[in-house]
Amino acid sequence: MGKMKEHPQYNIVSTRICDQLLAEIHNQRDCLSISDYFRAALEEKVIRDQQRAIDEHLSAAEIEEDNEKFQVEMALCEQGHTAHCAARQAWGDGVCECQMQGIVPGNVSRMILEA
Repeated sequence: MGKMKEHPQYNIVSTRICDQLLAEIHNQRDCLSISDYFRAALEEKVIRDQQRAIDEHLSAAEIEEDNEKFQVEMALCEQGHTAHCAARQAWGDGVCECQMQGIVPGNVSRMILEA
């Protein structure tokens, strides 16, 4: 069989089908045709592409949410300790919540705490 051309919509990589693969397909009990074989392969690729796009979207959303939380923490920290941090210091715990989170009050940088 000749070389397949690249499909413009699904960007299928050009490939060659060997005679052994063709023989295996024709010898199967359900006798899949070549068109059924390629249709199934195309559907599988579309599903993988959709799953990859969903995973990338979810990952980007998680990163954005983490960044928003960090910005809020930094804004609170820059304004002074939060009520919770002040209460902890008043109780004499010695370490405020901001410091436990790695945020240094009055400083826009975040300390990297290694576990």
